[in-house]
Amino acid sequence: MASSTFSQTISVKLNSTNYLLWHSHFSAYLRGHDLFGHVDGSTPCPPRDLSAGEKNSEGTVPKNQAFNDWVKQDQLILSAIYASVSEGVHSQIVRCSTARDVWLRLERSFASSSQARVMQLQLQLSRTKKGSSSIMEYLTTITSIADRLAAVSKPVPDSDLVLYALGGLGPEYGSFVTSITTRLDPISFDDLHGYLLSHEIRLTEDAAQIEVAAPAVNVSTKTEHRNPRHSEVVVVVVVSFVAAEV
Repeated sequence: MASSTFSQTISVKLNSTNYLLWHSHFSAYLRGHDLFGHVDGSTPCPPRDLSAGEKNSEGTVPKNQAFNDWVKQDQLILSAIYASVSEGVHSQIVRCSTARDVWLRLERSFASSSQARVMQLQLQLSRTKKGSSSIMEYLTTITSIADRLAAVSKPVPDSDLVLYALGGLGPEYGSFVTSITTRLDPISFDDLHGYLLSHEIRLTEDAAQIEVAAPAVNVSTKTEHRNPRHSEVVVVVVVSFVAAEV
C-alpha cells in the first residue's frame, strides 16, 4: 500500500477540527485492506527471530521472515498516515515508530475535543426552531446540522430528524403536528418535508383570504342652508365594512 495511492483514495486531511471524519475514512480504508489490526493492536509484531529449536543447517537461528514482512507493512501504513495529516498534526507524531503508536497518539490528542464538537452539534439540533424562517430554510438548517454530524460518524436517525423538525415548529402548526404524531405508520423525513411545504402553502393562502373586516371610511359632505345668511357644511362620515372576497 503506497502512501501516494492512499492519499489519492482518502481525500480528507487530518487537522485540528476533523478527527472523527478522518478517523472514519482511514479506518474504512484499513479494514478494506485487512490492515486495521496494525493500528488496533490485534495484529502484533511477530518475534524478530525464530525459536531456538528452529536452527538452520548452519546451526544458527534464522531471522523470522514474518517479522520483516510485518515491519515493511507497518511502515507503509505509517507513511500513509503521515501523508494524510496536516503539517501541524505531523509535528505531533513525527517521533512515533509504528502505526499503532501514531494511532494512539492521535486518539489521545483529538478524541476528547471531537466528542465535545459532536455534543455541540447535537445540542444545536435539539434547539433549532422555525421562528420566522420559511419551511425550506428551517428544514435546510436541520439537514445541514445532521450532515455535519454524519460527517463525524454520528449520523442522526431519520425518526429523530422527524421529531426535531416537529418540535421546532410554531403554534400555527399545532394541528399538523398532532396529525403526524397520532398516525399509525411512521413518516420519513423526506415525506415530512413535502407535507410541511404543502401545509405552509395552505397557511399562506388562508391568511390571504381570511381578512379581518376592515372599516372603509367614506366621507361625504352636504351643505345645509339653515338661514339665508349662513350655510353650514356638515361632514357626514359613513363607515362601511368591506367583506373579504372569498
